[in-house]
Amino acid sequence: MTHKDLAKLARDSYDHKGFNIGECELIIQTYADVQIVAFRGTEAGSLFGGSGWIDVLRDMRLMPWYDKDAGWCHAGFLKGGRKTAKFLAGELDRNKPVILTGHSLGGALALMCAVKLHATGFLIEEWVGFASPKCQLTKKRYRFRQINYRHRGDIVPLMPGILFYRHNYPVIWLSPELGLIPTWRDHHIDYYVQKVA
Repeated sequence: MTHKDLAKLARDSYDHKGFNIGECELIIQTYADVQIVAFRGTEAGSLFGGSGWIDVLRDMRLMPWYDKDAGWCHAGFLKGGRKTAKFLAGELDRNKPVILTGHSLGGALALMCAVKLHATGFLIEEWVGFASPKCQLTKKRYRFRQINYRHRGDIVPLMPGILFYRHNYPVIWLSPELGLIPTWRDHHIDYYVQKVA
């Protein structure tokens, strides 16, 4: 499974109806050798007509919370990750590796969920974020592969702007020479599908 394939699944999580656990939406794809969970990002398009405001509230829960497995993390992302991990523990096969991915908010939820699933005995093969915001306060490193992509000047991987949150994993900057000024224009998942190898 390539990272481009994972970017496509992250894009599909916006359009395909999968599971909705406390307004954390995700899809599960099962293959012969791996299970992939892709989380949907902030649903800004339905901010007023639907439940997109819940995503925005989750994004804004900035105060750090402590978790024995995750360390000090962004409260909104951690709570969503915990909730989805409890659900997924009953849906996924413990004997098959799991890859978690997501775009934007979905990437942060996927990382927190991966940490909680790993702590309960699941074999987490990898977490791949596409424009995932920063969600860790402590320098705690998790025991599975992690990578996050940032396209050009995408502002979301720089958020929250509070200085103490960090990325404790590599961030691969796609076309950095074209994105010196942070902007929302470079955030759409389709850019990641096009640019990631």
